[in-house]
Parts: sequence; structure tokens; C-alpha cells
Amino acid sequence: MRHVGIVWRKELLDTIRDRRAIVLMIVVPLLLMPLMVWGPNALRTSTEQQKEQQVQKISVVNTEGAPDLVELINQSGGLTVTPVEDAAKALQEKEIAAVLVLPPGFSRSLASEVASVEVTIQYDLSNSDSRTAQEKLTELLQAYRDQVVRGRLQQRGLSAQLLEPFRVREANVAPPERVSGFFLSFLLPLFLVLWAAIGGSQTAIDTSAGEKERGTLESLLATPPKRSSLVIGKFLTVTTVTLVATTLSLLGFVLSLIFGKEVFPDNPLFEALEFSLQPAILALIFGAVALLAAMMSALTFALYSWTRNFREAQTYASYISFIVMIPALLVLFTDPPTSLESFLIPVYNSTMVLKELLLGDVKWGHLAATLLSSAVYAAISLMLAVRVFQNERVLFRQ
Repeated sequence: MRHVGIVWRKELLDTIRDRRAIVLMIVVPLLLMPLMVWGPNALRTSTEQQKEQQVQKISVVNTEGAPDLVELINQSGGLTVTPVEDAAKALQEKEIAAVLVLPPGFSRSLASEVASVEVTIQYDLSNSDSRTAQEKLTELLQAYRDQVVRGRLQQRGLSAQLLEPFRVREANVAPPERVSGFFLSFLLPLFLVLWAAIGGSQTAIDTSAGEKERGTLESLLATPPKRSSLVIGKFLTVTTVTLVATTLSLLGFVLSLIFGKEVFPDNPLFEALEFSLQPAILALIFGAVALLAAMMSALTFALYSWTRNFREAQTYASYISFIVMIPALLVLFTDPPTSLESFLIPVYNSTMVLKELLLGDVKWGHLAATLLSSAVYAAISLMLAVRVFQNERVLFRQ
């Protein structure tokens, strides 16, 4: 254990001296999380403001049959009727954003009350400006239809309340903590799992394949400590860096939510994310993430020790980050499984347990299966790394 501590302190000191590792371990997690949380909201807010300020040009077929509707469109402030010779061609060439096709004698048909008539909105689904025009036009036509119905009722001396025999009121009975946990369960597990998987990848590569390229690994192997002591010391270094990066990413996420209400005061997302987690839940979350970080640190260190050089290790690192995201993304769109065997699948089990904990649903069987399996996988990966270090033909393969 003394040798393990010496190797751990030495490798950790080398990591701290590496500016690139410091950026990846501290700066990136703190800055990336607010960027990922605020970025989409800022883009959505900017897009919505631009759509509200823009006035889309549309064409109306058979305008002579509905002069009042054409006037209502022009007065809406968001749409303007533009006469064109060929409406379909103008829509394809993006000269106009949408086409409203009215049947001949539209106003007379409404006044006669003989039968319901049909109008068509033609728009380009691949054009965001056209989709905006379609949404505005649909909302305007619904308001115009309600106006026509109210006029018919007034002519008969009837109240417009006949169209609304009852009202529906929605009442959310879930406590704020569970609502916040529901929203967080879509975001936080993915971020935590991703950082637990790749947060220490740079250190893992540098302490294995990097030492091969620098030619310092041979000298280290000639020292008195056992190969297993060297592996465990390096493994603890990678795990420490991974946990620091994961914790800082969680801190950046929390800070982005806290200050999000000030940056986006009218955004309902940040209002819904007023959350508080019990210390026991936070401890369980940290335990699940810590064991996942240990498992991924041992696995990646064993893999990078087997690689020939730094470049090959970086190639495998990109593959690992992609593979880890698949089960993490799958959890976002599925409910927690009931079978205990599902919680033996690495990465998937940790992500699902994190989702359950954020929802306030602590299932000790799922949690125990996840923690024990992650510990077993970490031990197996660590044994593989020791075997690689003990076989110099494998360790220094060319």
C-alpha cells in the first residue's frame, strides 16, 4: 500500500502539472455544462423572438370570395397577403411562405350555412419560415371560425356559452421535488455517466500509452514496487481525476440551473427545476457514479495499456465515448425495468439507477445489483490491467 500511495501521488502530481489535463478536468466540466443547458434555451428564445418580429408573405387563392378574411390576415401583423401569378411555383421558389386555398364563393357559403366548406393551407415542411407561416395561419383561421360561429349564434339569439358546456381544469398533484426530478432524469444521468466514462480518459492515456511513447515506462517497471502496485496506483489516479471531473460537471449543472432563472426569467423550464435532494439520495447518487467511474477507469486503463501508442489509445477513447452514450440515451426514453437481470448490464444499470434516484424511487434491489456488478466489473478490469503489465510482450507489442 505504501508503494501504491507513492505511485498515486506521483501520477496525480504529474496530472496537475499538465495544463491540458487541468483544462479537461476542471475548466471544461465547469463551463461545458452551463453551455449545454443555456445554449439550447438561448437559441430557442432568439428563434422565437425572430419569428414574432418577422412578417411572412402568403398567397390566397380566390381572394375575391373572402375579402373580410384577407383583411383580417393583413391586419394580424404577422402575415401579409401577396398576389402572385403561380402560387405553387412561388411557394417552391420560397417567394412566399404559404398558400391559403379558399373555395370559390367562400363568404357566400359561410353566410348560407348550407354545409361546411374546406380550406387548404399549403406550406413547405423543410422551410422553417414556411412552418411559422402555417402555424400563424392555422391559429388565425381557428379564431376566424370561432368568430363566424359566434355570429351565427347571435343571429339566433343564443349565447356563445352553448359551445362550451363544461370546462376542463388540470391540477398537478405531484410535489415540486418529484417534478424537478422528472425533468432532471432526462438530463443529469446522461451527463454524469458520460463524464464518469470519459472524464479521466486523458489521464488514463497519459499514464499508459503516453509513458510508452515517452520511454519512461521501462524505467518505472525496473523499480522495486510490484507491477500490481504500479497498476493500482495509476488506476487510483485515473479514478480520482474522473471523480473530480464528474463532481465539477455536476456543480456546473447545478449552477446553470440556479442562475438560469436570472438569465432566462420567462423560461418555464428553470421555474420547474427548483429542486432539492435529500442528503441520503445525494450520497447514493455519488456512490453509483463513483463505482461507475472506478469501473470505467479500470477498463479504459487496461485497454490503453494494451494499445501500441498514444494515437491508437485516442482512437479507442472516441469509440468508448460513443458506445457509452448508447445505453445512456436509451434510458431517457424507457421506463425502469422490473427484472433484476437488467441491472447487471454495465453503464445501463448506473444510468437507470440514477434516473430512479432522481425520481425519488429508491429500489434497494436495483441499487445493490448495480453497485455490486460495477464493483465486480472494476475488479475484473483491474486484473486484466495487471496481467497486461506483467506480460511485457503484450505491454510493449509492436
